[in-house]
Amino acid sequence: MMKYHNVTLKKTPGGTWYTRIRKNGQQFYLSAKTQLRLKINEFLKGSDFEGSLLSYKNKRYTVDQFFEYWLEVYKKEIKESSKRAYRVAFNRFSDRFSKFYIQDVRAYDIVTELKPFKGTRSAQQMFVLMKDLFGKAVREGIINQNPLANLDMPKHEQAEKHIFTSEQRKKFIQVCTGGDKYCDFFLVALLQGLRRGEILMLKPNDIDFENNTLRVDESLSGSDGDFTTKNKYSNRTMPLFDTTKAILQKYRNLPDTERIFRLGTHELSVRLKEILESASLPSLSTHELRHTFISWCRDNGVPEHVVQKWVGHQIGSKVTSQVYTHVLDETSKRFSDLLNNIQ
Repeated sequence: MMKYHNVTLKKTPGGTWYTRIRKNGQQFYLSAKTQLRLKINEFLKGSDFEGSLLSYKNKRYTVDQFFEYWLEVYKKEIKESSKRAYRVAFNRFSDRFSKFYIQDVRAYDIVTELKPFKGTRSAQQMFVLMKDLFGKAVREGIINQNPLANLDMPKHEQAEKHIFTSEQRKKFIQVCTGGDKYCDFFLVALLQGLRRGEILMLKPNDIDFENNTLRVDESLSGSDGDFTTKNKYSNRTMPLFDTTKAILQKYRNLPDTERIFRLGTHELSVRLKEILESASLPSLSTHELRHTFISWCRDNGVPEHVVQKWVGHQIGSKVTSQVYTHVLDETSKRFSDLLNNIQ
């Protein structure tokens, strides 16, 4: 990042410099690999400028140039972690494709780029990104038609989710009970069904030991200081189950706003692997402990709409939501009692 004519210049991971600059009450986007300062000078002098939202009259834009504009203008409100995910997806495209002029790209070009990723989630993510990016290029008047408008999203066979069997679950609880803080962390994931980032932001003032409830309204998703949860459904208050309550009791005297589990994500992965190997249990991720909780709830007859509410998923349909909203608290209490009795 640097300053030029009191304008902040930023550089993308791919080496392209870009900036946003105001003129005559409008905001414009300029980018270049090596000549951005020259562009700024020409822009300020007004040469060959027509006042389009982007830059110059009759200018042709490469895919990577418009990607930066798309990210800055159309995705400016999203979390930084989400912006990083978009960059990761975009960087999977070849340098050759990124330097295509966006006006020249055809559906065949994008399909060709996606071939090496056939059948993967990455192919779907890249397709969705490109379809939206070219859609915005149509909106800006840069191209006349979205080359992906009539193509279907690539198919993806979802990887099998691994979960504990009932016996494996019991063994894992036995191995971790009375262990270190890492063990407590994994038990909360398994017994309460929280996401990793949600547990990492758990504080004493989120836990109501008297009314047996647990509030989730923050999640640690990276090192950028963004603690917002995954989506609006993730903000919730759920039952504090007896087994989880017993684990968290030891932390109730911490300062109200202090994070209970100040643990690194890499260390968590290493420690979980050690625990599983020492107990001769199959390899699982922290998120699959959450999947095990969901499966265990369903196996014990907890209705899907209740499970969805507990774990922060959107209730399956508008009809389901309308039917169950008025009885959800009572139903949640009933099934919370059920789980406490069969732990």
